[in-house]
Order: sequence, then C-alpha cells, then structure tokens
Amino acid sequence: MSEYIEILKGIKINALGDSYLEGDKLERQYTWPRLIAEKYGIEFTNFGKNGSTMSNYVDTNKPMVERWRDMPDNDPDIVMLEGGRNDYNKSVPLGEDGTMDTKTMKGAARYLLTELKKKYPNAKLIAMTCWEVGGKENAAGNMCSDYGRALLSVCEDMGVECINALDADSVGVYMTDPAFREKYCQHANDISHLNAEGMKLVLPMFEKRFAKLLAD
Repeated sequence: MSEYIEILKGIKINALGDSYLEGDKLERQYTWPRLIAEKYGIEFTNFGKNGSTMSNYVDTNKPMVERWRDMPDNDPDIVMLEGGRNDYNKSVPLGEDGTMDTKTMKGAARYLLTELKKKYPNAKLIAMTCWEVGGKENAAGNMCSDYGRALLSVCEDMGVECINALDADSVGVYMTDPAFREKYCQHANDISHLNAEGMKLVLPMFEKRFAKLLAD
C-alpha cells in the first residue's frame, strides 16, 4: 500500500480520456481512478471511454472534442485530459502548432485544453500522454510516440502540466518490455492496457503528481 497523502483527501477530480481510464476489459473497480477515489474519498468523475480519440477526424466512440460537453459542472479541484493512443490507431493527422483544428491531434488537444480551462476556471488542469509502445508508423506516417509528443508540445505552449508517459522511467510503465507486459498487462502482447496489478503499480505515481499539482 502506498503512503497516504493528506492533501488528496476528499477532493474532486474530473477526467476525460480513453481506455487508460476506463480500463479496456478490466472492470472499473480495479482501475487506478477507482483505487484513488476509494483511498481518499475522492469524487472521481471518470469520462474514460474505450477506443475514444481526442480528435473528430473519425467518429470513434464519440470523440473527446465532443464528449467534454457532457462532463458535470461540479467545481472540481483537478481536471485531467488523457489521450492520443487511439488517434494514432486511426491515423489522425498531427496538425500544425497554434491551431484548434479538431480533426488533427494538436488542434484537438489545444481545443480541449482551452474549453476545459473555460468550463473549470477554478480547477488545476493536468494532461497525460500515451505510454511509449514502440511499434510502427501508421497510415499517416506517424509513430504512436509522435502523438504523445504532440500533446506535450501543446501543453508546454499553453502552460499546462503534463504527465509524460513516454518516459517509462518517470511513470514506471515499460510497455516495450515483454517481462513487464507479462506481469502487469492484460495479456503478454498487450502494449496498452494495464491489469489489476498494473493499476496498483501506477497508483502512487498519480497520487504524487496530483498532490504536487495541488500543492503548487
């Protein structure tokens, strides 16, 4: 069991994302959002949706650029935006810096962060990239990590804290390591989805990042 961090007790978190939040085939009770909510009595509104893209380049499980409007007006302490993995899967164009073209990765990220800031002016905003998964180029000629770097770039430009999950050492998730996947993923060839033990593994990382965000 990870240490108890008092500043997290009883806060509210709203999170928008994909299967990293919903858990893919893992029951939600075992996901890190549920674990952190139960540990601290957090009101955690989980808008994770399996297969969801950030952009609306394709209409996959109601993209995040549309779903954010359904999030509650509940004055949360932290708002989290996570995504990019499915934008890679659907070969979404990376787009240009500074635009809010929601049919591109960079544009969708900028649009979402802009709208979430307006919707939740009192909340601390944090983003998170996809894991480093290796792999190959998609039909748009991009690696999965390019979508993570695109989100990092937008966050840096907008002054938004971002968890760089491409940095395996910083998050403790080594999706390119077969031994790691065997122990912590839903199956040995799964380079995206943590199992129950994997969710427990990353819990302290999220606790510390959220606590630091609130303290700052």
